[in-house]
Amino acid sequence: MASAPYAVVLPDPLAKYDYCAWQADLSAFFDVMVGAVRGFDYANVHEHVLAGNVADATLLAVGGALVMAPVLFGKNWFAYVLFILGCLAGAVATSTFLPGSPVFPLLAPYVVFDAAGQCLASLVLVVLGGLLAGTILNCVKSIAFFAVGFFGAGFGAWAASGLVVPLMQEFLTPKYGVEITPEYVDIACAVLALLGGLILCKCGLALVDTVLGLLGSFFVGLGALNLASLDLIDAATATKLQLGEFYMYYVLGIALVVEILRCTLVCCREGSKEAAPAHPAPKPAGKVSPAGKGGKPAAKPAGKAGAKRMM
Repeated sequence: MASAPYAVVLPDPLAKYDYCAWQADLSAFFDVMVGAVRGFDYANVHEHVLAGNVADATLLAVGGALVMAPVLFGKNWFAYVLFILGCLAGAVATSTFLPGSPVFPLLAPYVVFDAAGQCLASLVLVVLGGLLAGTILNCVKSIAFFAVGFFGAGFGAWAASGLVVPLMQEFLTPKYGVEITPEYVDIACAVLALLGGLILCKCGLALVDTVLGLLGSFFVGLGALNLASLDLIDAATATKLQLGEFYMYYVLGIALVVEILRCTLVCCREGSKEAAPAHPAPKPAGKVSPAGKGGKPAAKPAGKAGAKRMM
């Protein structure tokens, strides 16, 4: 005779919380995130990239975060980012597929949850799914770096093709009669994606840190100059500095100073860690002193048997 399933009932200290409302809020948050990613206008990504419609304060904040990340968290700071991204992706995937999965129906012959217990178990599974995905992604860094490099380089090449291809056609078509078709663009993006994946897999954290540091320095220069031109620099000063003519040179100059400061701070941080005194190694056991305890000389060994006595 089959035994009755075990009924899980939450105790009073845990039953007073509304876990189903928490689960609904978390699912709604993940749905908003996924909907924002799906609803992005990828077809007009070139206009989004070139329009400059991102807030200058956001550029400054993102750039400052990229610049200060290795200073605050060390040269392996991107490993923490990978873990967080993996946890987020795992939690979203678990929250998306758990409601229609056969997890709880399979457990029904053995364990029965009430409504609050099932919501709490779902939240626990979402957290565990996120932690598991983050741990796996952090353990297979080479595969993760290749995937990030492949998709990042491919998407970046495709996004930049809207700007690069017209410029190349203006140079190649009148002079050589060469027309760049969409097929050639797709092949070039695929090759660049493969190269990006291989390079990032080979160089790993050092290359990511360098690229993101340069990008963050550029964001800091761009955001700082735009905010300064709006709030601090009047029209007469802007005309005197020729801000319109040499705008990009000013941005690159600020970015260069920020990148030098970043490298200096990182070197100081890593150098201070290397110069930190380590625990002294234990001294090797020395030879036994010929002197006995108390500093008294040890007795001479007796002469050999059969030795002649001094007369």
